[in-house]
Amino acid sequence: MKGPRSRRSAILILHFLEFVVVNPSSRKLQTECEDANSQVRVLSHRALSFRQINSAKNDEWKIIKTSRRLTHSNTVLIDVQFESKNKALALYVYFDLSLHKRGF
Repeated sequence: MKGPRSRRSAILILHFLEFVVVNPSSRKLQTECEDANSQVRVLSHRALSFRQINSAKNDEWKIIKTSRRLTHSNTVLIDVQFESKNKALALYVYFDLSLHKRGF
C-alpha cells in the first residue's frame, strides 16, 4: 500500500500591470499612471464587471479596459481597446508576475 500522495500546485500572482504608450520616432514614452486621467464605471455589481477609461492628458490617445471575472474559475478577463489620433503610437504592457508554489 502506498502512503499519502503530496499534491503541489502553483499560482501566478500579478504584482503590477500598466500600459505604456510609445512614439517610436520620438522615443517618447507615456504611462497610464503619470500621463492619463482615469475614470472607472461599474458595469455589473453581481458579476464584478467594470470599465476603466484612461485618457491622455495631451488628448492624444485613450485606453479603454473592460474587466470581468469568470464565475466558474479564478480568472479575470481584460478586454483592451486603444484609440489614438497619432497612428505612429504603439501600445505595450508592462507587468510583473511571480510564481507562488503551494503544497498540501
